[in-house]
Order: sequence, then C-alpha cells, then structure tokens
Amino acid sequence: MLAGMKIGRNLKIGLERYLKSWESVDDPSIRDFTYRIQVRGLPQMVVSMGSEKRHRSGPWNGTQNNGLPMGQLLYLLRMSCLYCMSLTMNHSGLLQRLVLHPRSSEWVVMYSNPDDPSDSYGQCGVIDICKINKSPICERLTGFAQKSQEKWKVLDASDGCMRRMSLGCHGGEVFVKVAGVKFPILIRVSFA
Repeated sequence: MLAGMKIGRNLKIGLERYLKSWESVDDPSIRDFTYRIQVRGLPQMVVSMGSEKRHRSGPWNGTQNNGLPMGQLLYLLRMSCLYCMSLTMNHSGLLQRLVLHPRSSEWVVMYSNPDDPSDSYGQCGVIDICKINKSPICERLTGFAQKSQEKWKVLDASDGCMRRMSLGCHGGEVFVKVAGVKFPILIRVSFA
C-alpha cells in the first residue's frame, strides 16, 4: 500500500479495500492473511488468517489507535512528509512500514508489527494483561487467580484467570484503574 492509497469500507457503495498477503516470497498467489479495518465495535486495524485474529492496532480513540505509542505516531507523521513510504504484509502476516531511501533507491524497513510477543492477539487468556518486555508476558489482574496452575508454570496463560471470591456489593470491592492496555474486542449484542 503506497501513500495515497486507501484502506477501509465505503458504506455507500459497499466497497471494502484491504491488503491480502502472497502465498510466499516468490509465489504471488493469494494467501489467507488480511489486513483490514474492523468496524464492529470500536474501529481498529486487524491482521487475520482466515477468521482467526492474529494482531490488532487497538481501537481508534479519535486521535490514534490506542495500541500505537504516541512517539511512534509522531515519528511516522514527520517521516511521511520527508520520505516516500509504503506498508506491506508478507506471507506470514507480518506488517512492515517501508521507507524509500533517497540515496540508494532501496526500500528500508522502518518498523514491523507485531514486533513484540504481546502484540499478537490472544496471547493471554481472559482477564489477563499482556505486558511488553516482561517475562512471563501475561499478568493477572488484582483479585483474580489462574484457572490452571499447571499451565501457568509452563508459561501458558491461554486458560486465563477467575475471580478469587464471588462478586458482592458489600465486601469493600472497588474498581481498579488499568491504563495503557488494548481493551478486548467489543461486539454490540442486541436482545429482541
């Protein structure tokens, strides 16, 4: 995707523009990886393989996607004024922002996503927080315990967590502020 090209949905005519990956480096037939805007719930960019989500940007908050650090966003804006840039998705679903180096006329990788294990979708289970640059990357929220101690011992947090005690309005429970996280994908449910 080069500068000026669009990605997204035109709701008036029903057209959707998105990226699809090649089968391999030297086989341009189409593979199942896609990079598109998810419009159900809060809009965000999602890399999927078939129907399985692999990576997401985090929802749009009106200024940026909350999964993109502000420093990276400002750097991209500054660089886009100076250099020709493109976005590619390779055969394994890796997104790469490329910059055309003016002296050598070669494309140079500016950054890749996902670039950290916590960027991959669904690394941790329900009610867990995925922490960048921590080992293990999955962390329990306050008031929750692992569902499977055996899996947590081998760094498998896919089962998630459960409440330590039942929820009650009289036990002195309070809400805990959790900042700097990508919220779960929200889907609006309507009841008839």
